[in-house]
Amino acid sequence: MRNILAELEAAGLLTHPHTSAGRVPTDAGYRFFVESIADAVPLPAVEQLMIRHQFGQVEFASEHWFRLAATTLAGLTRAAGIATPAKPHAAHIRRIDLVSVNERMASLILVLREGAIKQAAMASAVERHLVVDASKFGKVKAVRFSHISEFDSVITEEGPALHKRT
Repeated sequence: MRNILAELEAAGLLTHPHTSAGRVPTDAGYRFFVESIADAVPLPAVEQLMIRHQFGQVEFASEHWFRLAATTLAGLTRAAGIATPAKPHAAHIRRIDLVSVNERMASLILVLREGAIKQAAMASAVERHLVVDASKFGKVKAVRFSHISEFDSVITEEGPALHKRT
């Protein structure tokens, strides 16, 4: 059994995230499995055109795009259709907004380059720190929250740079 699992891992069909973890299929492993259980049936040209047209109407990799993919897959196969985005290895931040809701609450909004929007409610803190990690952006970009004097400290790759608010 171990030899078979080792062969599948060497072929790139299985992986194990860490030493004590069990093995899980890779994307190639799932693709191999699906292709081995399903017969390839060519779609008529009219259906191919219709699908291209539908997907051309929605933004790539948006929530609507995945809903359309699942619906299209279910309709064509007459089975359940599931479409989910692949989890990215890293998120690329396009924009960060910190919006004051009231004196004690703020909303942190991250807009990722890939199009996803993440939002979190935050309670106001007694101290405010700005953490800057330019290595994650590829090149340094200024992100404006408010005036720098409103932060108690700025933390960069070199360490904290404390300053007093004026």
